[in-house]
Amino acid sequence: NVHRWAISEWLHRPLLALTVADIGTVETLVEQQLFKWFDLAEAWNAVLLVDEADIFLERRQHRDLGRNGLVSAFLRRMEYFKGLLFLTTNRVGQIDDAFISRVHVAIGYDKLNVETKKRIWTGFFQKLAKERAGKIQVALDAKKWVLETTGNSQAQLNGRDIRNALQTAITLAEFESEEDPDYSPEMVIVVTKDHFQRV
Repeated sequence: NVHRWAISEWLHRPLLALTVADIGTVETLVEQQLFKWFDLAEAWNAVLLVDEADIFLERRQHRDLGRNGLVSAFLRRMEYFKGLLFLTTNRVGQIDDAFISRVHVAIGYDKLNVETKKRIWTGFFQKLAKERAGKIQVALDAKKWVLETTGNSQAQLNGRDIRNALQTAITLAEFESEEDPDYSPEMVIVVTKDHFQRV
């Protein structure tokens, strides 16, 4: 989603980011929600992002009338939208053909190589150090372990997976610190190698 934020910022327009949960999946209510959100994006002149829009983009099936209704409703509203719309999906091979003619640019992302994953981890570590300085820090041996295992791992992590793993390790460290009888809010919480190993 970094690209959408960057484009929004570059255009000096707000970003209205939605998920399927914001729109819903109840066929009778989806079209109403789509009109609400798409109209709001137009009124604000916002860049509209529907993240993980798979359920709306998926190829229609003869036997699944409910989902076909969702896809049709989304297509109808998308057809008349006068703005910049981003749709994200991990299921490119399942996109309904009707969307293909309505999409102006499709951007694919290759799987991350080891060096890119390491840069993402390092970027998140630096961001954490800057934003939570004096409150939370990642131990040096933990950083080293994460970067080394990233190079050895066959796991196909993406940026979101990496962010979630870091956030989970932080949450574990916070929970353990707060459970410690000697804990005080002024103490720096340290995220250790053990926290990452449990993620």
